[in-house]
Amino acid sequence: MPAYAKPPITEAVIELRWGDAISRDSAAKARARLNDVFPFEQELKTIKIVASENQAVSVTEDFEALKLRSLDASNILLIGARNFAHSRLPPYLGWEVIYAEAKQYWDVFSRVCKAGPLQRVGVRYINRVDIPAVPGSLLHNEEYLAIYPQVPSVGNVVGDYRITVQMMPDESTRCAIRVESGPVPAPLVDHAAFLLDVDISLSEDLPTRDADIWALINEMGRLKSRVFESLITDKCRELFQ
Repeated sequence: MPAYAKPPITEAVIELRWGDAISRDSAAKARARLNDVFPFEQELKTIKIVASENQAVSVTEDFEALKLRSLDASNILLIGARNFAHSRLPPYLGWEVIYAEAKQYWDVFSRVCKAGPLQRVGVRYINRVDIPAVPGSLLHNEEYLAIYPQVPSVGNVVGDYRITVQMMPDESTRCAIRVESGPVPAPLVDHAAFLLDVDISLSEDLPTRDADIWALINEMGRLKSRVFESLITDKCRELFQ
């Protein structure tokens, strides 16, 4: 992705998943080594309530994840029982930054936690494109986006829609590509806002060595940029300058 002055990214995520759950104690050990970066913590749990025939009620809690936040809340790390996810909120500092941060945190995590073989690796970028629009006027979003609904001309304007496209796997990386788009609430006056959610993932024949895993993730980062650029027009790119 070009270095836009005003990138439309609202959240960028790198995630790794595995099958066998790690314990809360293991997650807490990794968390302790990242306290300087993430001073805030929230524990996520799954609560199960079971009522028997004699009306006895049992309540159990299962550890889901430790959700860590940086001081400015723009940097989020999820250390889960079965997943590890690094998320960056605005301001977006570039792929090189989020990639380096995620790799650094994973190195800390993997030194103290023994996660099982990976089952999924993914890179997801959620974008919000804010397009100038006069209230009550017809917006030709095809001037900005390459993904939009095409419906028969029956005298009505499409007010809301959601498009989800599962593309064929990328030949070089074998990664699955999923794109979702549609209108979302616009935070800016006299604008319309559209979602461009790009999810790149691989769930089969994953590498086992960390160096190969992160080489794959870096390729995913390049692929998501190519996919995003294919979804927008030059008129749209002008909005990000």
